[in-house]
Amino acid sequence: MMNISKKISLKDKLHLNILPALKESAPYFSMEQIRDQLKAKGLKASSVTLKTYLSRFVSEGVIHDAGRGWYSNIPKPFVLNIKPIKAIITKIESAFPLLDFSSWSTEQINPFMHHLLSKFVIFIDVPQDAMAGLNEWLEDNGYDVYAKPGKKEVAKTFRISDRTLVIRTGHIDETNIQKHAAPIEKILVDLLNETDKLKLMELSEAKAVVDKVARSGRISMGYLLNYAKRQRICLSGIEIINQLHVI
Repeated sequence: MMNISKKISLKDKLHLNILPALKESAPYFSMEQIRDQLKAKGLKASSVTLKTYLSRFVSEGVIHDAGRGWYSNIPKPFVLNIKPIKAIITKIESAFPLLDFSSWSTEQINPFMHHLLSKFVIFIDVPQDAMAGLNEWLEDNGYDVYAKPGKKEVAKTFRISDRTLVIRTGHIDETNIQKHAAPIEKILVDLLNETDKLKLMELSEAKAVVDKVARSGRISMGYLLNYAKRQRICLSGIEIINQLHVI
């Protein structure tokens, strides 16, 4: 009976005290933060017990799953507009039906910018062995293509036109609502990375976009940080988290 009482007390603490405080302080919070709050209050819980309670709170809508040990106070998931890349996806699929690729455009994040962009850049991630063929085909079809542009090329020749397209070899994710459309978490990390490489905008503007997107709809913080780590942009991931006041 005493064990049951303790479990109920722990659940009530989570529901009535710890989770409301975390939800009030930040739009995203982690399992580790929850553990730290429990520890600060002299409470302990096994991983199984804590995961069981949190799973129940998610199903009841008390908190919302933000991926891989992260939670959020934002009920609705972010809805990504894929209309700006539908045309290029269709064209590439038609010409290269077996090609694995992932795409996104700065037009997709334009509504979240303080200073709206007038011209956009499309980014395509492909396997290394497919880059040359795709590059040639895109140029033949009137695109201004930059294949893995480095600092020297960016400084000398990179210009944003009405048909600018950048090809890179990188992570290809096929889990989005439409095949070949990069998920928003990848876009946000790539935006910070490409802003640094290509000077697409001021870095402060890119960070503001990340913040606005992440607050306007629930994203997978777990996916975002894992992708940032894979891309070796850990600093960007930390900056995102700091910016959202979650640590």
